[in-house]
Amino acid sequence: MAKSRHQRKKPTHDPPAAARTRLHRGSTAGHNYHFPRWAGVVLILHAFALALSFETIYALFGEQPLIDQDWGLHFHHLKSLEAFWRDSADGYGYNPYFMAGYPSNTIQDLSVKFFEFAALGLSSIGLAPAQGFKITAFLAMASVPGLSYFAGRNFFYDHESRDRIALGSAALGALYWWNSLPREMFFYGMIGFPVAAYFSVWGVSLFYRLVMESPKPGLLHVGWLLFAPVILPLHVQSLVIFAPSMIALLIVQPRRMTARLFFWLVAALALCALGNFTWLITAFNHRHDDVSSAIVAQLPLFASSDPLTFLIDYLGARGYWTFRPSFVEKGFRLMLLILGVLGTIELIKKGNRPVGIALTGGLSVLFLLTYFGAFIPGLAAWQPLRFKVPFDLFLLIGSAYCLNQWLIGQKAWRFHLVPAMIALGGLAFAINLMQTESLGKLQLRSRMRPEITAIIDWVGRETPRDARVLFEESGDETGFVYDGMYLSSFLPHLTGRQLIGGPINLYNDRHHFAEFHSGKLFKRDIGAIADDELRNYLRLYNIGAVVAFHPASVKKLLSIPGLVTVDRRIGPIHLMKVNQPLSWFVEGDGKVHAGANRLELRDLKGSQIVLKYYWVAGLNSEPAAKIEAVRLADDPIPFIKLIDPPSSLVLRVQ
Repeated sequence: MAKSRHQRKKPTHDPPAAARTRLHRGSTAGHNYHFPRWAGVVLILHAFALALSFETIYALFGEQPLIDQDWGLHFHHLKSLEAFWRDSADGYGYNPYFMAGYPSNTIQDLSVKFFEFAALGLSSIGLAPAQGFKITAFLAMASVPGLSYFAGRNFFYDHESRDRIALGSAALGALYWWNSLPREMFFYGMIGFPVAAYFSVWGVSLFYRLVMESPKPGLLHVGWLLFAPVILPLHVQSLVIFAPSMIALLIVQPRRMTARLFFWLVAALALCALGNFTWLITAFNHRHDDVSSAIVAQLPLFASSDPLTFLIDYLGARGYWTFRPSFVEKGFRLMLLILGVLGTIELIKKGNRPVGIALTGGLSVLFLLTYFGAFIPGLAAWQPLRFKVPFDLFLLIGSAYCLNQWLIGQKAWRFHLVPAMIALGGLAFAINLMQTESLGKLQLRSRMRPEITAIIDWVGRETPRDARVLFEESGDETGFVYDGMYLSSFLPHLTGRQLIGGPINLYNDRHHFAEFHSGKLFKRDIGAIADDELRNYLRLYNIGAVVAFHPASVKKLLSIPGLVTVDRRIGPIHLMKVNQPLSWFVEGDGKVHAGANRLELRDLKGSQIVLKYYWVAGLNSEPAAKIEAVRLADDPIPFIKLIDPPSSLVLRVQ
């Protein structure tokens, strides 16, 4: 019998529960094939816009370093590493150019180790280290939509809408980068942490698949073994980002800890240790030099002990460490918060409990650390508010899932909420992007203004080589007097002069007692230092010239009769010469030539030699000589003392 038209018509109701389950877990619906292509479009658009954030194409690809904010500090660290490596294939050493000498590249550059080593490697194929550093940082930032895409795809590898969720994750990841802290961090030169946050979420997604799918060896395992050695040199705090999610997943899935999974965990740990042991053990051995807690107390960036920090961060009129021009930056993040929480709850209840648990593990720890970590003194030094970046990125995965569920028509009661959040977040993002980028203040530069090059020329031409320059650095507290840059980071490499002051205004090393910034000299207000005491300081640190800008600094130096002579003024910056005998010796006499990880002493005279250079642990003499540490004045760091030395020797850290 022929079927009626009504009988031939396809059903319009939802498929049975069992069929829905098969679709959810196993379908690779062909109509999703175009989503990876759209993810590529997102990646290209993000990379193109990122390239436009450089002032010129030369600023991105040329050999000159970027000069804004912390980029200068990274240039100093990179040049030090390059010099140490070419001298003795070491990654650290004695640096005589700041603070009367200190152990450089130990604890100070842990957030950019990956970019330093990559730049050093690229120099072997003809790129200048500064050039390789910029290009590597650019490529890392350009990859964030791709990392978000594959994170979403891995978390939902068995979901029929995995491509759509992954595309949503890629789009949200790119939009979040431009909307919030990662964009500002890139301008400031804080390049390790945001990339590490994106990379960590991707790493958690790889681990999720290893646990839940237990696949045969393939690209997934290659990615896992790549993640292991790379994540720590991106940023050492990454462990706090990815570990809670992984631990939470293993707690709820204990039976999946198989021999195969254990093997891949051990292999990852072995690669991580093998690739990073040298610089990690160096940082551990110099951990007592770290004074990050004191810096946070002095200038509390990324730290707030207000119990209402969370509410202020999302709903308050002001922000934490941001120069966004208005409240609208919070709109997109508020959308991620609401949709991310809804999506994560849905995953735990009915969607995919293991994914929900993994996200919840990361979100819980990061929430507590971000908004309450500053209450614990040890954690305050971590600048905990920066952890809102990975917190938002975990919310991003839940948001992508929530958007997908809305698009396929599930949970009708959210029909009005989800589009309302999309409209709010999208409008806030558009306004925020227009206000921020149209000002042009976040464009990265590699060219210095004539006023700055004039200061560099004066230091290189007019200051004595056999003395230090007392250089007053400026930062957030005085509005970056040197045109938005840490000029001291560049001076030694451009002029060959040694400084007291720099390489930035606040440095996380205890040797930075010998510093000068924004009216403070040797950790004191310069106006409170007695005249004779200031004369003794200049003599002890062998100061031959001064660069100062703060009214209190200029007033104090000029108030002491005959101490300094103003040679030139450039705006508020006074370039002065010091009227005193110059010598590198407190006791004894001789000649000193300072370089990367070496103090060459010649024609030494005297049974006891006391140098105006800091003593550090591991200092050795070639040929052998007895080396002691001696304290002078009120400096907490001892100076170098030699007992019955030969007439010529070389001091270096080994």
